Amino acid sequence: MPAINGLAKQDIHLGHVTVQDVEVLVREQLPGEAHVAEIAEAIHRRSGGNLKSVWFQTKFVASRRASQGSLLDDASYEAVVQSLTPVDQLVLRVVVVLLGGLSICQMLGIIKAMNLHVAGEAVGTAIADLSALGLLVVNSKHHDRVRVEHEVVSHVVSQLIPEEEKLELQSQLVHALPALLEGGGPGDADALTLYDRLIGIATEQDVRSSPLIQSQIVRFIELSENAESYTYLCTLL
Repeated sequence: MPAINGLAKQDIHLGHVTVQDVEVLVREQLPGEAHVAEIAEAIHRRSGGNLKSVWFQTKFVASRRASQGSLLDDASYEAVVQSLTPVDQLVLRVVVVLLGGLSICQMLGIIKAMNLHVAGEAVGTAIADLSALGLLVVNSKHHDRVRVEHEVVSHVVSQLIPEEEKLELQSQLVHALPALLEGGGPGDADALTLYDRLIGIATEQDVRSSPLIQSQIVRFIELSENAESYTYLCTLL
C-alpha cells in the first residue's frame, strides 16, 4: 500500500464466530423463523465458524425462505456449496453421482466402504444439516431416503467437481458398492437399489476386470426375477 501522509492503517483480524453470533444473524435475516437455534447450529457446524461461510449460508437460507422454495440461480447454490466443509461436499457428491434415493444407512455404509476415514456420526450430521440448509431432502415413509433438493443442486455440484476427481470418485464407488453388497448388510429390497446404482456407474472395463462385480450382476438378475415372480403370484392371489 503506498504511503499517504496522515493516514493511519490498522489490520483487523476476524476470529471464528460463535453459534450465538450466528443466532443473532439468523434472527435478523429470518424474522419470524420458528427454528432459529436449529438453523444457527447447522450453519455454524457447516461453516466451521468462518464468517464468510456463515454469511453465504445464512443468505442462501433467507433467499429460499423469501422465495418460498422457488428455484434460485446457479450462482446462489454455487456460493453456498463452495462454502461447505469437505465432509459436506463428499456427501453431496456421493448423492449426486448415485442419483439419490439411497437410505441414510446405505449412505453411511457406502462412505465407510470407500475407506476415507470419515466418521459415521459426521456423515449423519452432514445429511441432517444439509437438509436444514435446503440442499438435501430426506423423505420416504420412514423419513430415511436422501436426495438432492432440486436438479440445480446436481448440476452445480457436478460442475464444481474437477474431471479427475469425478473419475476418482466413480472408481471409489465402483469398488465400494460390491464390497457393501458382498457384506450382506442391507436386505434384498434395499439391495436392489444398490445393485441398480452399481450397474449405472460401472463401465464395461470395470465389469470385465472384476469377478466380484460380475457375481453381483448375476445376483441382481436373480433378485429381479424373484421380485417379478412374487409380484405375479400376488396378482394371481
